[in-house]
Amino acid sequence: MCFIVSGADTGQLFDSLSDRRNFKLRAYFQRFTLKARKKVTHIVMNMNASYGSFVKDVFPCAKISIDRFHVIQQL
Repeated sequence: MCFIVSGADTGQLFDSLSDRRNFKLRAYFQRFTLKARKKVTHIVMNMNASYGSFVKDVFPCAKISIDRFHVIQQL
């Protein structure tokens, strides 16, 4: 499994990480300044509960949405 980072408006692929464990994701995103991370306004993710706390810590201003596929799957 991997972790894909893309732009919401354009769908442009920014990066694809080979490891999606929280400590690896945290280390990757903390390379960016807090000022830059505060500019992230929205995160779309799957329903992995562990991502929620990680996202709130690393992107303090972002709102979290669950991706459509997982919402429909749960319905």
